[in-house]
Amino acid sequence: MRANYVRAFYLPEHQPMPSSYTSHFKSRLPSQLNSSNFCNCGREKEINDYICEVCVDARVTVQCAEGQQLIPEVLSSLKPVLCSVCNERFPDTVTYEAHKSVHLCSKQPVGPATNSRNLNPRNMKVSDLKMELQSRQLSTSGNKDVLIRRLEGTLASETI
Repeated sequence: MRANYVRAFYLPEHQPMPSSYTSHFKSRLPSQLNSSNFCNCGREKEINDYICEVCVDARVTVQCAEGQQLIPEVLSSLKPVLCSVCNERFPDTVTYEAHKSVHLCSKQPVGPATNSRNLNPRNMKVSDLKMELQSRQLSTSGNKDVLIRRLEGTLASETI
């Protein structure tokens, strides 16, 4: 028992580190990091700057997150697409196009062809089912039975 304790105590990982020791991570860092033209992250920076532009942007984002408020510069970089009708921002054009259809639907009166009470999914073709599901921003994947169930569920929730 005592031998195990002594052996474990004197193993190299339990010895104090020599002052000349360099961790594996630090030994793998490029030598240019010691230059004044490079940031601590490894990117090139201006000589007069303390950190690079990427680190400055990251610091601003972190400050916004800590304050739980997005400044307009960060918001415009995260959501670059702006709706011209309601000034809401979106991360991509696909989301914006789906949102834009909301504005178009509110302007168009609902006719008898698009009235959800007149639709019978069981009598519709697959292409018509997919078109109705797309107009409601729902998935169009699956066979005809899946599409029918999906549309019937949506129509049931619309009539309530």
